[in-house]
Amino acid sequence: MIIINTLYFILFQLLEGYIKKDKMTTQMLHKLDFYFLPVVNPDGYEYSHTKDRLWRKNRKQDSVSGCHGTDLNRNWRFQWGGSYSSEDPCDDVYRGSSPEDAMEVKNVVNFLSPRAQAFMAFLTYHSYGQRFITRWDYSKDVVPTDHDQLMKVAEKAVDAMHRVHGTIYEPGRAPEMMYPYGGGSPDWARAIANIKYSYLIELRDHHSFILPTKEIIPTGEENWAALKVISQEILQHYGDIPAPYVSDHPSWSRANHMIYKTQNDGYSKYPVIVQWSGTSEVHVNNVLIVLSCLFILWNVAK
Repeated sequence: MIIINTLYFILFQLLEGYIKKDKMTTQMLHKLDFYFLPVVNPDGYEYSHTKDRLWRKNRKQDSVSGCHGTDLNRNWRFQWGGSYSSEDPCDDVYRGSSPEDAMEVKNVVNFLSPRAQAFMAFLTYHSYGQRFITRWDYSKDVVPTDHDQLMKVAEKAVDAMHRVHGTIYEPGRAPEMMYPYGGGSPDWARAIANIKYSYLIELRDHHSFILPTKEIIPTGEENWAALKVISQEILQHYGDIPAPYVSDHPSWSRANHMIYKTQNDGYSKYPVIVQWSGTSEVHVNNVLIVLSCLFILWNVAK
């Protein structure tokens, strides 16, 4: 449960920090909006707790083979069918019969696509390995034009994580630290949705998906530190964004809007998304999604 509990810990820090008037947390919540979507793959998540602790896919049954599940972190359209994915429905990394044919992925894509220009960050948390991964996942030979900038932010984040408990998280790219794979949500977020800060964070530790409970709070503390670094990076670039406009109209609900009205009657242009995903700590899939993933949307900058 390390991924889910890490998310809950971060939520608690946001709330407690705001109540206690912590300067950084207050600034984050005045300038950024956070949206939380809990388990997106309830069937896979439930199955991992009742039948197979290391289950990583959803539970849709293939009509021909009878096997269950698509690896949701191989089902995204960008570079679908690439490395480290399988066309065999019985394989753990089965990519689906076509891009985004998994309902969980399709729903997330349908939600994000029309709002994509508003988002600045997309973070997905997996387990395990202690890595802070930037783009691209699909190829060792190709990097974004702003790779150096994204790596600097990742390095700042892992430095902040290290200062908490001395834990070492390695910044870098998946093909160099692990393996290349296609059809993942972090690459989709950057390439298709054009979300600048797209990172995959592999949590503790180096040996197992199943962590002892004593690791929960330290893991949460480290990742709270990293999240503050990402928030600071965005606020530094868009620090002139006004505080949120609060309407006295009873029907106004900020939670129902992605483009928010601001004090000067302008509109928010730079929301952010933070996503946690995974079927329990095991899930390497993601996407807000994805197999039992936990997803956080943070809408940024008003």
